Amino acid sequence: MLQKKILFWIMMAIGAFIGWKIQNMYFTLDQLRVSIDIHETFDPLVYLHVGPTLSKKDIEIHHEVDTDVPGAYIVSYQYHHIQKQLYVYVEDHQPPKVILKEINILLGECPVASQCIVSIEDDSPVTVKFAQAYTFHQSGDWQVEIIVRDRYGNLTRQKTIIHVFDEDTQAPILSGIEDKIILEGDAFDLNKDVIITDDFDSHATYT
Repeated sequence: MLQKKILFWIMMAIGAFIGWKIQNMYFTLDQLRVSIDIHETFDPLVYLHVGPTLSKKDIEIHHEVDTDVPGAYIVSYQYHHIQKQLYVYVEDHQPPKVILKEINILLGECPVASQCIVSIEDDSPVTVKFAQAYTFHQSGDWQVEIIVRDRYGNLTRQKTIIHVFDEDTQAPILSGIEDKIILEGDAFDLNKDVIITDDFDSHATYT
């Protein structure tokens, strides 16, 4: 009885091995899982090896890998009844590209880190914060560090200057105001081309 069981399992193992060898005579995959960076070119043929009797064109390949969108994807390779899968993980390892600016505030104001941002380039939503809790309790130039982190944990650290003043002594500047000639009955917009700038108040208005 014991000999029959041993013989049975030996035959099962031989059958499984022969089946595996037959499948691999047709095609194999270098890897079963692969990680690539976002925006990297993906070619499913790179991971495919075929037997001497086949061409890569004989293998049907189906996938919807989008290297512009991080996530997990499945690539299906099939030749007749033989099918294999490759799992592709598109990952974002690139830190945000950040441009900062210096800003002016008045003593007693509490700025937020985003006020120092000129632009951010990243493929996912980001958070912006100061590296520490700055008090801005006295006038002068404060060097601050700003951290920009994206959804996937990639971060950029940059420094800029926040100038703290005791009082605002500079009046807003109006530009674009000039004499214009219009015909009677023509529509006219007094605010057209008029720009107001202020070194403290980004929402300065005029009447």
